Amino acid sequence: MIALPEPDLEQHLAAARDPKPYIDIDGSLERALILAKAKDDLLPSHQLFIGPPGAGKSLLVTNLAAELKLPLVSLDCSIRTREHHLIGRLDPHGEEVLFIPGKLLVAVRLANMHGSCVVRADEVNTLDPGTQKAINGYMDLWRTGFHIAQINRTFRLNEGASIIICGTMNPLGFGGVGRLNPDLAGRFVGVHRLTYPDKRAERRILKKLCPWANPDVVNSIVQVASDTRAKSGSGVLDYVLSTRELEYFLITLHKFGEEAIEDALQLLIHRFDNDRTQSSVADTIDGVFGTSFKDVYRRLSKEA
Repeated sequence: MIALPEPDLEQHLAAARDPKPYIDIDGSLERALILAKAKDDLLPSHQLFIGPPGAGKSLLVTNLAAELKLPLVSLDCSIRTREHHLIGRLDPHGEEVLFIPGKLLVAVRLANMHGSCVVRADEVNTLDPGTQKAINGYMDLWRTGFHIAQINRTFRLNEGASIIICGTMNPLGFGGVGRLNPDLAGRFVGVHRLTYPDKRAERRILKKLCPWANPDVVNSIVQVASDTRAKSGSGVLDYVLSTRELEYFLITLHKFGEEAIEDALQLLIHRFDNDRTQSSVADTIDGVFGTSFKDVYRRLSKEA
């Protein structure tokens, strides 16, 4: 006998409650909300978010679920993800065999309970081609239902219920990034491309996320990030500092105080792979902050 135990749903119900805010500088969240609310029996609302690391893709999807007041199922994709992680697996327990549902089937349950559910598939393009193909049928669930041969059962959405698949991925050219197969890519109704913000927008974001931060330090670290991105574009660097990393830098200073600025800046430098690139970033930091990091920070703090 095959039994289907009840999955733990609370973690998915709580996932999008009161998330860290997404600062919608370019209207990406607003456009995603419009598409999500436009779903009907003829048009699903699966969406794909493409952008560099730390640009806020996952945070945007979490805020999308929060704005829609829907449960959120998170799926961390990788080359090791297999179909049983998504759909489910048989698990023998003595004389009984349990079918442990994967996250996509958990999302069906949540959608039928709450009317809809958001599935965030992070780095969806890292899935191997076979696993990507397995998702195709699931994304058509709103149309056909989904049959699990292992237990000879078809899962369907209730009338009026829906699932919103939101895939995230880095652009091609980043390490470990593969292509989506055309069948899967074609099932995303909306494709949103995110980039790092310009300096003015990035300052606004950081001031919103870190309102206690010294404005001059914010301006300086944004300038450092902007310079690394320019060097990356010209081929000097193969890595850039993201808005997320700048936020962590400011949090470190807030937590440990001015004595930590040299260590915090060194942590930024060590994100780069080799002596040549680290030296280039160190030169950039010297040019923006001055040669004595600690003295500069102490001066800026007194002036704030």
